[in-house]
Amino acid sequence: MNIRNKTNFKPAMKMQKEEILQHLESYFEDMILAVMTRHIGKILDFPLTVKQVASLTGRSKHNIYKMCQRDKIPYTKVGKTVLISLRDITSVLYTELDSE
Repeated sequence: MNIRNKTNFKPAMKMQKEEILQHLESYFEDMILAVMTRHIGKILDFPLTVKQVASLTGRSKHNIYKMCQRDKIPYTKVGKTVLISLRDITSVLYTELDSE
């Protein structure tokens, strides 16, 4: 085998690796989407604390408490802890974005 054939062989191998990586990436994206779709209801109903909601939305804890008091955000109290579902905070944020 001469040198010319060996150099032509390497780019073909590289092309195969890139192709394989693209197929793997697509496969894993499909798997992740399937898992997320199956569990999205559980994820959206996950309770968050006021501190977590404030961090997630970029607002202050005080602002989140005020929104709860004004019934802008549905919440549940467990003892002294205020819990807000991810689904509720998401819908509130979309409503605010639509009104702007």
